[in-house]
Amino acid sequence: MTADSRNPAEKSMNQNDMEENAIVAALLSGIEGGLELVRTIGKGSLGTVYECADKNGTPLAVKLMQGSPMIEPDTFENIITAALKTRSISETTRVVKVISAGKIENFYYILMELFKGGTLEAVLAKNNLSIKDKVRIGAEIAKTLADIHSKGIVHNDLKPSNVLLDKDNVPYLNDFYLFVSRPSKPFSGMPQGTPYYMSPEQASGQIPAVTNDSYSFGVLLYELLTNSMPYREHPRNITEMIHVVTEGKIVRPSKKNSAINAKIEAIILKLLSRDLETRYRDMNVVASDLLASISGKQISIPYRKSMLSKVFTFFGSN
Repeated sequence: MTADSRNPAEKSMNQNDMEENAIVAALLSGIEGGLELVRTIGKGSLGTVYECADKNGTPLAVKLMQGSPMIEPDTFENIITAALKTRSISETTRVVKVISAGKIENFYYILMELFKGGTLEAVLAKNNLSIKDKVRIGAEIAKTLADIHSKGIVHNDLKPSNVLLDKDNVPYLNDFYLFVSRPSKPFSGMPQGTPYYMSPEQASGQIPAVTNDSYSFGVLLYELLTNSMPYREHPRNITEMIHVVTEGKIVRPSKKNSAINAKIEAIILKLLSRDLETRYRDMNVVASDLLASISGKQISIPYRKSMLSKVFTFFGSN
């Protein structure tokens, strides 16, 4: 028998993982007639997502969130309610399908379809797609936003980790925890959402609107194409983040990635306009403009033409 060469920290970590898996496996056995734990997919601020399988062997994903004295009791109840409400649109819209959601012991859960492609956040980390492929993904997200907006829904927390991809890199929206249906009044208390992806008016606590999603999509698209955030400043805390979102300077995306053409840049900057009258409202138009920007077609808004383009235009008209 050989001695275990692992250090005490490694042994402890492995023991903790085994204990956690045993707890999770026991919890899953009581959901939907019994689920089998397969692996841990990822951990977030409110819970952990696991791959599991139902009694027929169908692969699924389940998010487990543990109640805590540090978190308001109605937080998880609201999350479960929002998750269940999305089932009414998931059959006709590219929204992650929620199978069931509820509470078991001291844990809240959301059982949903599994996406092998992972999150858009993982795509950002790998950075192995071309500009055109990334723009196409962006256009598909814009179409889905247009679809949910037409149903009177504002997502309100759009970010890369809330977008899942299928095996063909087709994006689906997830985590509608802060979604608002036919919004008519401002949020109370602190701004709701993820600070870096909030619109300026969302950060100021104003009435939620489709333009919140337009702006958040602009931040997401900027990050997808440049692997960085759009702001010149680098905040150190949430208070500074909110100030940057409402007052900070936006760096032209072409300064971060020279492969971004003038049309794509114009689309991103219009999405990130602090002037609501200037910002895109119709996400179908955004999707159409994005696809036009990578296919040599005209977009619906003005853009800065390069000197070479101006020369071609001049000689073409004479």
